[in-house]
Amino acid sequence: MAYVVGIDEFFKFSTSVGGGRTGTGIISGGTMAESSEVRDIRSIGDFKPTQLREGLLTAFGNVTLELQDKTLLELGKRNASTGRLTEFDIEGGGSSSESQVHKNCKIDSLTIDAAAGAELRGSVAWKALYSADGSGGTHSPANDPVLMWYNGVISGISSIELVGATISIAHNVDWGPVIDSSLSAPVRRAKYLVEKNQVISCSLRFLEQEGIDLMVESLTVIGSVVLTFDSAGAGTNSIKITLTNLKRGAHERPLTPADLIEYGANYAVEDWDIGTA
Repeated sequence: MAYVVGIDEFFKFSTSVGGGRTGTGIISGGTMAESSEVRDIRSIGDFKPTQLREGLLTAFGNVTLELQDKTLLELGKRNASTGRLTEFDIEGGGSSSESQVHKNCKIDSLTIDAAAGAELRGSVAWKALYSADGSGGTHSPANDPVLMWYNGVISGISSIELVGATISIAHNVDWGPVIDSSLSAPVRRAKYLVEKNQVISCSLRFLEQEGIDLMVESLTVIGSVVLTFDSAGAGTNSIKITLTNLKRGAHERPLTPADLIEYGANYAVEDWDIGTA
């Protein structure tokens, strides 16, 4: 008998389909999964399924990272001209006998979370066309320092002290199968991963409440908000997130007898970009 524990596992990704996969990234959690849909075929004259047929094959997963750089996150940025996402490959697991490669992945959603007193974290979820056996590997994250709250600064918002920020980007990616028996194996896979509407939201938390009245007829659009994290001016070991055209959707004020009050402000966002400081 054998078993696998976390110290045996690894995670690698490329930046293109078939490209070299590297093990960068401090992974604090996640999952990789493969699914074979079962089609329940029913007929009159019986209470149980007449047949159980094989349906669509899918592969998907997610990881949470203690962020050192933008490499994985920037795969969630669409091409400005085509609106398409970059396709790439992911391999993960333990020994070579059970590791899997997710082929032709696209980022389905990502979240970037900053909180005063904590590391900068990112969560990425992907969908893939199919899965194949991997060759195994070891996890070797880069030595760059994890970006911390004291490496961060926000601009473009009123001069109120920031204690937290959560940015969420959803691409609503879905599998697109076609009727084509000549599709290369596995034939039950989708041929395409289709991007639907991009939806971006931003939640900020402040020590003071902003003087914004949601009851007015027309709310002001904030043209640009930039959140930058840079570890000692290291340049490539930095993340700069630019949010474009934000409009306030809600704000909240907690009622609590003892805790530090953090005032919340939620925004809908038109677009985003990611780069280095």
